[in-house]
Amino acid sequence: MEVVVLGSTDTGTYYIGRTSYNWDPDHIPEDDADSVIALGLSEEPVLTLPYPIRQAVVPHRNDLAYIGRIWVDNPFTYTLTTTVTQALPTEVAVVEAGSGVLEGQTLSWTQNISPETTTELTYTVRYSGMGGELVVFPEAVLLMSDSANAAEFTGRGIAVSAPALVTASGMAPTHVAPGHSASVPMTLTNHTDSQLTAHVSLKCLTRDGAIVSEHNDDVDIDGRASLSHTVTFTVPTDEDIYVLRAYVDAAEGTYEILASFVDVSLERVYLPLVVHH
Repeated sequence: MEVVVLGSTDTGTYYIGRTSYNWDPDHIPEDDADSVIALGLSEEPVLTLPYPIRQAVVPHRNDLAYIGRIWVDNPFTYTLTTTVTQALPTEVAVVEAGSGVLEGQTLSWTQNISPETTTELTYTVRYSGMGGELVVFPEAVLLMSDSANAAEFTGRGIAVSAPALVTASGMAPTHVAPGHSASVPMTLTNHTDSQLTAHVSLKCLTRDGAIVSEHNDDVDIDGRASLSHTVTFTVPTDEDIYVLRAYVDAAEGTYEILASFVDVSLERVYLPLVVHH
């Protein structure tokens, strides 16, 4: 009789080992139907094994790139042969495969893992979609085998936000006199290879979120280029602390440029007091 031992955690069930028992049914007395074969099993504290594959995807803020990481564990006391395959979403292209082999939109790694060790696999891809949607990286698949047995495990799919195709930075004023105009200089960057039209929006809001004024511009940016752009707006006539928020929209994606407070008040001038006796 052959027994396959499986382990189970909250992430799934997986193969641990295999053992055998010699069992001859002729040894069971025919007149004793209640006879039980004891295999000597007892409850003992056992080691909890981690699920053997984990994965992560880390986006880069300003260059449309993602770095994928896959960790594979060998918790056993003997060397295992492993093959990991990672299917990639259609919106990305491989920039660096690491030690993996690229075939179509699938990366694969085959390696031997020493006993009780963890290996890390990495790859880099660049986003080539239209922005605005989630990018879904499918589950990585691990095939783990030794000289006699093999088992397959799957990781967990990962959904990440599509990167902004146009990013920007800007500096807002901190103090403006009531009713006066103020300027917000910005630098807009197009990370794609094609020209894009970016919609720049600047809003002045009360601290309760009510819009006091709004200014919008459309700006054409060449591929792989940056340009300077200045938004001019008029602040309210009522003295108060207001909120300035600026965004850039391009190809269905939105990027926040700034969010800051502006003090709208008259300048206070303090003069020395001279008292003559």
